Amino acid sequence: MKSVRVLSPYIPYPADEGAFHLILNQVIYFSSVFEHVEVVSWKNPSAQFEAKVKAIQSRFQLPNVKWIDLHDHVDQKSRLARLAQATFSPWASPELHYYPELTRLPNMVDVDLEIFHYSFCVPWLDRWPKKTRAQVCVLHNIESDVYRLKVDATANPVAKRYHRRTLAKLAAHEKQLGTQLDELWCLSEVDASDFARIVGPEKIRVTTPNYDGWKSIAPRFSKPANITVGFIGGMDFQPNHDSAEFILKKIAPKLPKSGFRVVLAGKNAPEDIRALAEKFPFVEIPGFVDDIEAFWSEIDAFLIPHVTGSGVRTKLLESLARRVPTLTNRAGFERIDPALASLGYLHVDDDPDKWVQLITSLQIREERVSSLDLPFPEKLLGSWTLRNVDLQ
Repeated sequence: MKSVRVLSPYIPYPADEGAFHLILNQVIYFSSVFEHVEVVSWKNPSAQFEAKVKAIQSRFQLPNVKWIDLHDHVDQKSRLARLAQATFSPWASPELHYYPELTRLPNMVDVDLEIFHYSFCVPWLDRWPKKTRAQVCVLHNIESDVYRLKVDATANPVAKRYHRRTLAKLAAHEKQLGTQLDELWCLSEVDASDFARIVGPEKIRVTTPNYDGWKSIAPRFSKPANITVGFIGGMDFQPNHDSAEFILKKIAPKLPKSGFRVVLAGKNAPEDIRALAEKFPFVEIPGFVDDIEAFWSEIDAFLIPHVTGSGVRTKLLESLARRVPTLTNRAGFERIDPALASLGYLHVDDDPDKWVQLITSLQIREERVSSLDLPFPEKLLGSWTLRNVDLQ
């Protein structure tokens, strides 16, 4: 195959969240196996688009990647206007955020393969000019499940009703994906099984995230005075919220009051998370992190408990790619390649007391230092095949 087009609502840089990491690394990998790669994006204003592309090009050698800005081709509604539109639209508000109305169709060249990201892409599938031999969608999460959590967690009756309608729309549109696309790509066998219950197994396949771009980047560690463990993720995303809550309820109360530090980074930390964190003087909630490299270089270990949804496994994989000791539970581990169990700095245990023992034994600092010299995990490098379409 010669050409691929990746549709990404945002330019995935800096890679400060799991979805951006997944998309950016996919582009880096495809640049090595395709002659021509296009990345089409539309949510960043043009000046921001150019700055982010320049930053990517300065860090990675991607001479065969073309970046296409469609910001002026879509309706950039405000959040309030989008919510109002979704009330009377067949499309849910998050769909209209990621894939807003196309005000004019772009001129696209023919490619062999076209890749959408997020199941939110349904509003575009009928209108987007299909100039490709095959279309697939990378399914990051079962978004209807995320909104089911929102319904359960919302007390306000008006908001609960709105979330329930959003849930119904997303559930219906997830079923459509199997009829409109050639393949649906999931990130693990568990994800594939979950989606197969919605769309059937015929077009589902597993294609794990690729971390080729990180192979040549040497891991760093600043050796802070206190043993530092951390988590990062937007707290307005329920799986991230629940992971942070787990750390604050199950890990933090059992740590000594001195000599240790917990950093829970990520935008939009809600009041309940902040209230829990205030109980512990060694817990920090820095909010959005401008320098993601600084976050990773100062932690001894990454804590990634999987509690709800499926949206934490890309962070787990990034931590392993950076050779950072990583603590997760079995629910988190089952959403990555089982072969990664051989990594000595990956610890899988459902007992939070075992996590505390590992952290407080100071073994984690020794492991952090020694892991800097370990080779890049080969299981995180790119590999993929098409099964349901023949593009040869």
